[in-house]
Amino acid sequence: VNTMKTKNIKRFANSLARKYNTHDPFRIASLNHIDIYYPDIGENMGYFSSVCRIKSICINKNADPELKPFICAHELGHYFLHPHAETHALNKNSFLSTWKIEHQANLFAVEFLLPDDLMKEYSDMGIYDIAAMVGIPESLAKLKI
Repeated sequence: VNTMKTKNIKRFANSLARKYNTHDPFRIASLNHIDIYYPDIGENMGYFSSVCRIKSICINKNADPELKPFICAHELGHYFLHPHAETHALNKNSFLSTWKIEHQANLFAVEFLLPDDLMKEYSDMGIYDIAAMVGIPESLAKLKI
């Protein structure tokens, strides 16, 4: 899966939402037995870890509450797309990262939280306003374009 092309990541994110009948990343994590913790992790916003088959997502307790769904979705992207990659922490620099796996996790999160149906439902709003409504950072909303 880690060699997925952009179009396939979008298709995968949509199929996952259909499979579980939700666009709630916290619900998807729960249904996949991924524990979510909220420690203070300094400048990092979150990370996914799998140690001894125990899967967890850590979301910085100090992160902007509106960003927490995006952070969770981004880390789910790592879980589904990069299950064997080493743990990478999401920080503000990850939004601009050129690392392939960070870009893919960002794209997964954007497509998962901002499906085409939602875009159609709010067609009278601009993409950046819709993205803000679901907690996607403005700098990443352009991935939907």
